[in-house]
Amino acid sequence: MSRLVPLSPETAFSAPEPSGAEPMLLSSQGDPWRSEVLAHRARNGQLVRLARGIYCGLETWLRSPPWDRHLLAVVAHARSRNREVVFSHRTAAVLHSLPGEDIPDVIHTRATSRGGSGRSTSRSPYLNAPAASRLAASLRGEGVRLARGTLPALPVTKALWNIPPTYQDARPEFEVIPVHLGDGRFVGHVLADTIEWACASVFSTESLVGAVAIADHLLHHHPEAFAATAALVEDLPLPRAGLLRARHAMSFADPRSESPKESMSRALIHQLGFEVPELQYRVVDANGHEVARADFQWKRTTVRSRALLGEFDGLWKYGADLSGPNGGADALEREKKRELMLARLGYDVVRWIDSDLTDPPAFARLLTENGVPLQESRAPCG
Repeated sequence: MSRLVPLSPETAFSAPEPSGAEPMLLSSQGDPWRSEVLAHRARNGQLVRLARGIYCGLETWLRSPPWDRHLLAVVAHARSRNREVVFSHRTAAVLHSLPGEDIPDVIHTRATSRGGSGRSTSRSPYLNAPAASRLAASLRGEGVRLARGTLPALPVTKALWNIPPTYQDARPEFEVIPVHLGDGRFVGHVLADTIEWACASVFSTESLVGAVAIADHLLHHHPEAFAATAALVEDLPLPRAGLLRARHAMSFADPRSESPKESMSRALIHQLGFEVPELQYRVVDANGHEVARADFQWKRTTVRSRALLGEFDGLWKYGADLSGPNGGADALEREKKRELMLARLGYDVVRWIDSDLTDPPAFARLLTENGVPLQESRAPCG
């Protein structure tokens, strides 16, 4: 059984920034005078308040990529509490650098008692919203990717009890994890469930679409942890529904998947009643030379006699700069040439993007219209 090991301020707090610059996360550290100074700076639009007594520079917060903002909010939550916090479920998976379907809008922690479980109310980090909006508009003009009309929100927190069940003979294990942002900057240590407990939580509670990206990644990059998670799932006294859900996610895992969106696509195709495609299909020419590799391929089709390929098109492929050497117009031109080549070799291609995955009925219609075959004895959902 694991026990809490208190984190010292030296390990829990951000490392000093070079050249005497402020740390990314600022804390009053129980000093009432410093607390008032930080609150005053937040009211003036210089800082955002990420948690009780924990602040970050407004421009730093707005310039940070979404995943970095989520990690900053996680560390800020841990530093704001009067007790040690153990992160669990999806948040623990994020801290272990496991991929997710999207940026989480919830921070999961492990409740220390049944009465301690529950969900926090949503709150704004902006004590001076007009100043934040003005700065956001200026940053958009510089090319910083910020949604128009809104400011980045804080995730809500959810304390979970018995996920997976906490029994006397099966208590969750956790470890100290260093948190680094995308550019490598260290922002502190936190406590989180081990990778096996985190994955057992996700697999036993989330839908296949929500869990499959982690299952695919774990099987490909951490096969030993995948096997340990499978053993843990079987040992835990999970509810039958949770056990079946976890078994399904793990049996569906495929190490050939190359991105979370590809994993989600495959799971949604399955859930909608269509035949699960082959992954990373090699397209060869008449001489047997590989000329392309497609995300998906179906062995049989129902509308056309031509072979059918499937591709998830992430928007990153085309880039924001339409004149760039590797993205934008150049990427579109390469895709057109590739499409013509596949057509000459006898292939049809069905493509989809992020928004298609958020509208299952529309995605089902897209697959049907392009001849994606159904599973045996099943009709498409929606």
